[in-house]
Amino acid sequence: MNLGNFDPEIMKEFLIESGELLEQLEVDLVELESSPADQQLLNQIFRAMHTIKGSASFLGLTNLVQIAHAAETALNGVRNETVAVGRNEMDMMLAALDVIKQQSTELTAGRTEVTKADPALVAQLVALGECHCGPAAANPEATAATGDAGEADVRWLALDPAKVHLIEHMVADFKQNIAQMRLQLDRLCEPGARWAAGSVLSEFASDLVKVIDFFEISECLKIAKLLEHAFSGIESICDEQLTQFQLRARALRPALSEQTAELESLRLATRQTGTLVERLTRASAGRLESDCFLETGSGESAVMGFDGVVGTAAGTCRGSGDNPDLEEEGGTGTGGNWGFVAPRPGLMNKTALQQQSEAADRQQVAAEQTIRVEVGRIESLMNLVGELVLQNNRISTLADDVGKARIDPELLQQLEMATSTLDRVTSDIQVAVMRTRMQPLEKLFGKYPRLIRDLAIKTGKQIQLVVEGGETEVDKSVIEELGDALIHLLLNSVDHGVEKPADRRAACKPEIATIRVSAGYDGTHVRVQVIDDGRGLQREKIGRKAMERGLCTREVLETLRDDEVFRFVFEPGFSTAEQVSDLSGRGVGMDVVRTNIERKLKGSVTIDTERGNGTTLTIAIPLTMSIMRAMMVAAGGDIFAMPLTNITKIVRPTPEMLTTIGGAPALQLHRQVYPLLSASAVFECKDRDEPEPFVVLIGFNQKMIGLRVARVIGQQDIVIKTLDGLQRAGPISGVTVRNDGGVSPIIDVIKLLRFSQQWHADTAA
Repeated sequence: MNLGNFDPEIMKEFLIESGELLEQLEVDLVELESSPADQQLLNQIFRAMHTIKGSASFLGLTNLVQIAHAAETALNGVRNETVAVGRNEMDMMLAALDVIKQQSTELTAGRTEVTKADPALVAQLVALGECHCGPAAANPEATAATGDAGEADVRWLALDPAKVHLIEHMVADFKQNIAQMRLQLDRLCEPGARWAAGSVLSEFASDLVKVIDFFEISECLKIAKLLEHAFSGIESICDEQLTQFQLRARALRPALSEQTAELESLRLATRQTGTLVERLTRASAGRLESDCFLETGSGESAVMGFDGVVGTAAGTCRGSGDNPDLEEEGGTGTGGNWGFVAPRPGLMNKTALQQQSEAADRQQVAAEQTIRVEVGRIESLMNLVGELVLQNNRISTLADDVGKARIDPELLQQLEMATSTLDRVTSDIQVAVMRTRMQPLEKLFGKYPRLIRDLAIKTGKQIQLVVEGGETEVDKSVIEELGDALIHLLLNSVDHGVEKPADRRAACKPEIATIRVSAGYDGTHVRVQVIDDGRGLQREKIGRKAMERGLCTREVLETLRDDEVFRFVFEPGFSTAEQVSDLSGRGVGMDVVRTNIERKLKGSVTIDTERGNGTTLTIAIPLTMSIMRAMMVAAGGDIFAMPLTNITKIVRPTPEMLTTIGGAPALQLHRQVYPLLSASAVFECKDRDEPEPFVVLIGFNQKMIGLRVARVIGQQDIVIKTLDGLQRAGPISGVTVRNDGGVSPIIDVIKLLRFSQQWHADTAA
């Protein structure tokens, strides 16, 4: 395999397209296992595998073509309803898919030679399909024809990519035509029916020539023209010559069936048929010599053996020079190898095929209203939009300042209109660019049916996965971080949550457990839930492990709510598994969930469980991580940005509302007591003596604290920037540029809550 002759862009397009097809194939194969009778799904799988194989063949990826062709052969057996889809069969197909995915990964990494598939797997897949549904077994006539004649020479068919999609429909129709061909051949010897039957056969051959010409298969065109000429000259020949013609024409049918079966896989089967077709042509003209006569009633295998039809070296038609008309029709000098393509019955003419092709092209153009853009370009555009938002905020502030000055009212009105228009356009551009980064969660969810299938087999459990809300869109960066978290949640549900069938029967529950993954919008956040109907979490077991790990004392444990106890499962190294396995037991998974969701995505994870009836894990994450709405507050001479989604309420407390908990400041509001922090103290501001009359109630993941600030400035769209070496005390996640051009730290709410918990614990101690 030499990739040096191909444009890197071609290889890049192949990898992108095959990657998308492989993702969908994994979903479809798992679905096929539970719905083996879904013919539409099966055809979709077959087409996807065929597309991958065809593209890989064009690029000369021999090892990839080998395993893809083997998988396609097995799928073809399923299509022909001679192979039943069970666990073993699906295991082989999924194993083939894994090999192709590995090979694609190697190509993406720049390797010029990909790993070869296990020969045993390839052999099993081929045997799965061909031992049941090969051309010989599928067609008894083909068996008879090929039993003595040897194997056909089969090679890949090189077609214009724009015409490939027409093959499938044509093959299906041509199978019906082959059956009709025998009826017309039988009618040739009926009194008064010869002319009508000959006309139908002649039209059949004429259409065949046009189809082959349309597909530009040069090695088949000349021999097809010979057949067209032969079928058109049988009305006036004598009965003796007609019998010889009929015997040889019948012998062509099983070979047509053989080639049709190969054509479905874009392969061309050729046999050395020059002698047979040449003698058939002579018989149609009434000039076949007696020494070439076959005995009346000769079978198809006898005919092919007599006329030397074998699948080895190419031959030529002898005696073509005796018929000048044949030479005018295209000659036979190189017509020894016969390779047919499948014509469509009825309107089988070039014009009709061109119309189909043009219609398909129009449909393809209509469907392909998307373009692929490098992620780097989107990121650059997003950064520019961020700068535009900042400048828009700056101009709005300047316009307000100008409005306070004494200037021409008309000029002020024009400035306000321009500012308003800029604000609207900026918002529209911001939304449009953000949407280019949005991707549906189904890209993520599509990986999970295979995961659950494999885990169910591994654990000996019966599980069905239900996926809902795959059309929900989130930012690309969110999907990347969310993927690992969801996998760990699913692993947890399968290994810890869902019971084995015997345990479920004992609990009067269905043997087949259900795990549901659902997604939807919740305001400015996306809500993703993993729900199982398993045994649920056990407070006692989790509490005991927490005390063993030193996370709490028995006295503290008794004061904690259930949801607070269940939060221990997110602690690093925490696990309730009795022994370590390759699925769980090391206490890593749920810690990864918390890290990815809370720290990286600034989201939240909550647990809702009912003992014996299952667990619901809910993830809430922001739609985007680049631009967000914030409340600007001031404290100690500095201005901070606080995510608006985490603000529950802003109050100006009275002296009666201020209290203490264990000696630490607290706020009493609506019969609830919340820990209270001073922003100037937490962030070590330069002016800590500045009064802080306002309290911002900040909530996250069912926890809430109060943060005292000096002033509440107002809401603003902020663009999140990294710290880039900025040293600042306190829980800060980044910085942003304010409307007035100054830089403000962005408060990290999660870190602030942890800071509050630790600070109050130290104060109480």
